[in-house]
Amino acid sequence: MQSSLEFILGLLERHFPAFASGEDFAGAHGQALRLWQRRGFLSRQPESNPVRSCPHCREGVPYRLGGRFVCAVCQSPVDHQCLHRWRFNLDAFLSWLAQGLKLKAGVRQVDEYLWQLGSLWHGDLRYECFFCLGGMLSQQGRQRLLAYRNALLLSGLPTAAPVDAFPGHCLSLLEILDQEKRSLKVTDLARVMHGGGAVRFDDESGAFWAGDQLLGHIPVDSTEYHLLSCLSQRIDEFVPYADIKHFVLHNSGSRDTTEEATFCQRLKSRIKKRVPRIDDFIATTNKGRGYQLRAHMEKTREA
Repeated sequence: MQSSLEFILGLLERHFPAFASGEDFAGAHGQALRLWQRRGFLSRQPESNPVRSCPHCREGVPYRLGGRFVCAVCQSPVDHQCLHRWRFNLDAFLSWLAQGLKLKAGVRQVDEYLWQLGSLWHGDLRYECFFCLGGMLSQQGRQRLLAYRNALLLSGLPTAAPVDAFPGHCLSLLEILDQEKRSLKVTDLARVMHGGGAVRFDDESGAFWAGDQLLGHIPVDSTEYHLLSCLSQRIDEFVPYADIKHFVLHNSGSRDTTEEATFCQRLKSRIKKRVPRIDDFIATTNKGRGYQLRAHMEKTREA
């Protein structure tokens, strides 16, 4: 179904507003188009197609002959659906996309080809997300896009250089959408942007995973185990040392008068003996006030 997704995104890229034809519905991508209809991204009611052509010879214009339509050139019968078209609802699609990506602030159109979708937090960085259709940006659109230090530009299909001097991430919707027979899903944007695999701590076994890599085991119910358990429950958030220590002591039944930061650093050092790469996944704030368990493994850190 990804080939159908590429076809649909191609329709969106070539024209605005974009339409699907009766011929499209009758072909290999009809099932995918009906899925977009059910989602509300493509109209259910057709409108008359002002550019009518024969789906058989591509040259003739269909005309009515009695109760049917035939081609004026090849005389082939033409289904009446080929005389209609269905309009894509780009606003509905972009609103769904922004919601699926968990963006904040709402969708608003900047110019004819550029939409601002909202903001995304990844760790302690905020990214402003945009969507651009094929076409030249206006001066207003270009200025808005380049005004953000951390920006993400989405396009329908891959493009080599959508905007000159744009320093941010550029992604195609083919990279973040997964279309199947009965579903259209948004993948994890942070994972696509930064690569690698999802970080997971298994509470039952004490196993620490990054993607499909098992990086080590922590003894269940140990103080080290409870530190990772605390961080995994608030993954990708900075947790103050005091909160971590309180969680560990409460759940392990231990007592310790060590200062919070030192307490956490000692546990992390012990974890490192069993998970040698733990420093790649646990970050601290600039002022050293807590720990953050990263949600994803960076590509540059893979073994």
